[in-house]
Amino acid sequence: VIKNMLSDAELGDDAECREIAEDTVDKCQADFGKVSGIVIARPGREGMHEGLVGKVFVEFEDVEAAKKAAVGLNHVRFDDRTVETAFEMPQAFNALKRLFPEQAQGLPPA
Repeated sequence: VIKNMLSDAELGDDAECREIAEDTVDKCQADFGKVSGIVIARPGREGMHEGLVGKVFVEFEDVEAAKKAAVGLNHVRFDDRTVETAFEMPQAFNALKRLFPEQAQGLPPA
Protein backbone atom coordinates (compact mmCIF):
# COMPACT_ATOMS: atom_id res chain seq x y z
CA VAL A 1 0.00 0.00 0.00
CA ILE A 2 1.28 3.46 -0.90
CA LYS A 3 -0.13 6.25 1.26
CA ASN A 4 -0.16 10.03 0.67
CA MET A 5 0.43 9.71 -3.06
CA LEU A 6 -2.66 11.46 -4.42
CA SER A 7 -4.28 14.79 -3.66
CA ASP A 8 -8.05 15.16 -3.28
CA ALA A 9 -8.18 16.80 -6.72
CA GLU A 10 -6.31 13.87 -8.31
CA LEU A 11 -8.62 11.37 -6.60
CA GLY A 12 -11.60 13.10 -8.22
CA ASP A 13 -10.14 13.05 -11.73
CA ASP A 14 -10.54 9.78 -13.68
CA ALA A 15 -7.84 10.59 -16.22
CA GLU A 16 -5.36 11.65 -13.53
CA CYS A 17 -5.96 8.46 -11.54
CA ARG A 18 -5.49 6.34 -14.66
CA GLU A 19 -2.23 8.12 -15.47
CA ILE A 20 -0.92 7.77 -11.91
CA ALA A 21 -1.82 4.07 -11.88
CA GLU A 22 0.01 3.51 -15.19
CA ASP A 23 3.06 5.46 -14.02
CA THR A 24 3.09 3.56 -10.72
CA VAL A 25 2.97 0.19 -12.48
CA ASP A 26 5.74 1.26 -14.88
CA LYS A 27 7.97 2.45 -12.00
CA CYS A 28 7.32 -0.63 -9.87
CA GLN A 29 7.94 -3.08 -12.71
CA ALA A 30 11.10 -1.31 -13.81
CA ASP A 31 12.58 -1.04 -10.32
CA PHE A 32 11.14 -3.83 -8.19
CA GLY A 33 9.42 -6.66 -10.06
CA LYS A 34 6.28 -7.83 -11.85
CA VAL A 35 3.06 -6.13 -10.78
CA SER A 36 -0.05 -8.29 -10.92
CA GLY A 37 -2.59 -5.63 -9.95
CA ILE A 38 -3.18 -2.06 -8.84
CA VAL A 39 -6.21 -0.31 -7.35
CA ILE A 40 -6.52 3.29 -6.24
CA ALA A 41 -9.06 3.55 -3.42
CA ARG A 42 -11.25 6.47 -4.47
CA PRO A 43 -14.07 8.19 -2.58
CA GLY A 44 -17.76 7.88 -3.36
CA ARG A 45 -18.01 4.12 -3.82
CA GLU A 46 -20.64 2.33 -1.74
CA GLY A 47 -18.94 0.00 0.71
CA MET A 48 -15.65 1.93 0.60
CA HIS A 49 -14.07 2.30 4.02
CA GLU A 50 -13.07 5.96 4.47
CA GLY A 51 -9.75 4.96 6.02
CA LEU A 52 -8.66 3.42 2.71
CA VAL A 53 -9.51 6.40 0.49
CA GLY A 54 -6.49 7.82 -1.27
CA LYS A 55 -4.28 4.78 -0.85
CA VAL A 56 -2.74 3.00 -3.82
CA PHE A 57 -2.78 -0.78 -3.51
CA VAL A 58 -0.12 -2.51 -5.61
CA GLU A 59 0.00 -6.29 -5.81
CA PHE A 60 3.23 -7.97 -6.89
CA GLU A 61 3.66 -11.46 -8.26
CA ASP A 62 6.14 -12.34 -5.52
CA VAL A 63 6.90 -11.30 -1.97
CA GLU A 64 10.49 -10.26 -2.67
CA ALA A 65 9.36 -7.67 -5.23
CA ALA A 66 6.81 -6.33 -2.73
CA LYS A 67 9.49 -6.04 -0.05
CA LYS A 68 11.84 -4.19 -2.43
CA ALA A 69 9.05 -1.79 -3.39
CA ALA A 70 8.09 -1.14 0.23
CA VAL A 71 11.66 -0.16 1.05
CA GLY A 72 12.35 1.65 -2.23
CA LEU A 73 9.20 3.78 -2.22
CA ASN A 74 8.93 4.56 1.49
CA HIS A 75 9.53 8.26 2.23
CA VAL A 76 9.95 9.15 -1.46
CA ARG A 77 8.78 12.66 -2.45
CA PHE A 78 5.92 12.71 -4.97
CA ASP A 79 4.39 16.04 -6.02
CA ASP A 80 5.51 17.79 -2.82
CA ARG A 81 4.20 14.95 -0.65
CA THR A 82 6.18 12.26 1.14
CA VAL A 83 4.68 8.86 0.46
CA GLU A 84 4.71 6.01 2.93
CA THR A 85 4.42 2.30 2.30
CA ALA A 86 2.91 -0.55 4.27
CA PHE A 87 1.78 -4.11 3.71
CA GLU A 88 -1.87 -5.09 3.54
CA MET A 89 -3.56 -8.47 3.68
CA PRO A 90 -4.46 -9.93 0.26
CA GLN A 91 -8.11 -10.03 1.34
CA ALA A 92 -8.18 -6.21 1.46
CA PHE A 93 -6.81 -5.98 -2.08
CA ASN A 94 -9.35 -8.54 -3.32
CA ALA A 95 -12.18 -6.59 -1.69
CA LEU A 96 -11.00 -3.41 -3.41
CA LYS A 97 -10.87 -5.20 -6.77
CA ARG A 98 -14.54 -6.08 -6.27
CA LEU A 99 -15.39 -2.46 -5.37
CA PHE A 100 -13.43 -1.08 -8.34
CA PRO A 101 -13.78 -3.69 -11.11
CA GLU A 102 -12.98 -1.08 -13.76
CA GLN A 103 -9.49 -0.72 -12.27
CA ALA A 104 -8.90 -4.45 -11.84
CA GLN A 105 -9.60 -5.43 -15.46
CA GLY A 106 -6.05 -5.23 -16.65
CA LEU A 107 -2.68 -3.61 -16.44
CA PRO A 108 -0.94 -1.58 -19.09
CA PRO A 109 1.50 -3.75 -21.08
CA ALA A 110 4.82 -4.32 -19.33
